[in-house]
Amino acid sequence: MVADRAGRRRAEVDSLAKADLLIIDDWFLTAPTREHVQLVHPLIDRRHGAASTLLCAQLAPDQWRDRVEEKILADAII
Repeated sequence: MVADRAGRRRAEVDSLAKADLLIIDDWFLTAPTREHVQLVHPLIDRRHGAASTLLCAQLAPDQWRDRVEEKILADAII
């Protein structure tokens, strides 16, 4: 993540959490790393019930769980 290199991860995540609509395109184009999942889960959790999030993927949601190593986080994201 570019924000990591600039030391701005928290500010970037805060900004994404506040957006009225967050579109995550090409979700699961490649299998996410544990770090990616650990970033996405709290972001989606913060937005739940407060703002809209759209995940665009080539895989059906019932196939997402198989692509995430941490199954508990996979279930929470789905």
